[in-house]
Formats: sequence, C-alpha cells, structure tokens
Amino acid sequence: MPLGKLATERMVPLSAATLAALDEWVALRGTHRPLPHPRTGVLTDFPVHPARTPPGLHPAAQRAAHRR
Repeated sequence: MPLGKLATERMVPLSAATLAALDEWVALRGTHRPLPHPRTGVLTDFPVHPARTPPGLHPAAQRAAHRR
C-alpha cells in the first residue's frame, strides 16, 4: 500500500459489496508474474491499466484470444 505524507499506511474503508467484487475479480484474474515497478524497480503484482497500453494492443489481444 502506498505510504502517506507521514510515511503511514493509507487505509480506505470498503463496503461488503465492494470487498466481494474485489475478491471475485482476484479469483477470476488468476496469478501473474510480478513486474518491476517503473519508478522503484521493486517487483510488483499489479495489472496494466488499459489507458496505459498502446492503442493497437487490445484489439490484437482480442483477435489472438479468438484464435484459440
């Protein structure tokens, strides 16, 4: 969890529905190889946001998935 200004953990309360949705998403996404964080280099397990991917990557991935 990112640290706040005073080097303390940030805590965000979650509703039961939000927690259930996150649990479901984590179960569906499977496991991924940790990647180095671009700023720190520390291995981090986080998905790449679609807004950060090249424009043609998503359609190419969809086409590749349909070929299986």
